[in-house]
Amino acid sequence: MAFKREVVQASLDTTHSQTAIAMRFEIHPDMLCRWRREMVQRDPHQNKPVKNRGPKGSQRQLEQENRRLRKQLERAELENETLKKAEEYFVKTRNKAPYRLFHADQPDPLWMRPQDSWRCLAMVMDLHSRRIVGWAHGRQNDSQLVLQALEHAWSDRRPDNPGLFHSDQGSQYCSAPVMHWLTRKGFTSSMSRRGNCWDNACAESFCAQMKTEWIRPLGELSRTEMQAEVDDDIDGFYNTVRIHGTLNGVPPLQLEAAA
Repeated sequence: MAFKREVVQASLDTTHSQTAIAMRFEIHPDMLCRWRREMVQRDPHQNKPVKNRGPKGSQRQLEQENRRLRKQLERAELENETLKKAEEYFVKTRNKAPYRLFHADQPDPLWMRPQDSWRCLAMVMDLHSRRIVGWAHGRQNDSQLVLQALEHAWSDRRPDNPGLFHSDQGSQYCSAPVMHWLTRKGFTSSMSRRGNCWDNACAESFCAQMKTEWIRPLGELSRTEMQAEVDDDIDGFYNTVRIHGTLNGVPPLQLEAAA
């Protein structure tokens, strides 16, 4: 019975003639025709009739599978290229770089709760000066929010030799749009170890300081007020006024001006 179903299904799923299918399975063409009549018709005594998808249905399935495999191949090639760049970087720096490479751009999401809805802030930090060079607001912490922050940072910096882009292992950072952007701009992607917040400590520290020093003392704010306060904190205080022990007691912009 299993052989009969296999032969009938093969004859229904192909564009070849019944004679060719019969010769392939070494049966007579008339027997194949009889099997098709018996198994394709909806006999009440037959529990599972063979589904007649036809050659067009089979072709559609093949086209869908081809599209899926092409996307999978593109993603694999992109990941392979990223791994090659990361390997080249670490081979060059393994004798002089610390285990935690705190000298790359670090994005990190910051969730805030205004009166009307949740808001999310994605920011990019220059780890040399600790300056926030790009940020973006949004309702969702997704790849588009990260791309907006990256574009903001790129318009401000435009480095001749892009270095590492470090983040945690959030799905938004390893998404295809973000990985394509990084590859196109020449960045090497770097990610924290799973569940290890210390690898992303600089960005985590900035988020904690903003919440403690600036946002929470203000109380309840509307979405517009929250966004204005965040922009004011980054541009008017953090980058220009707030001193950093890591920078020998100077704010980020002062360090960059002295460089």
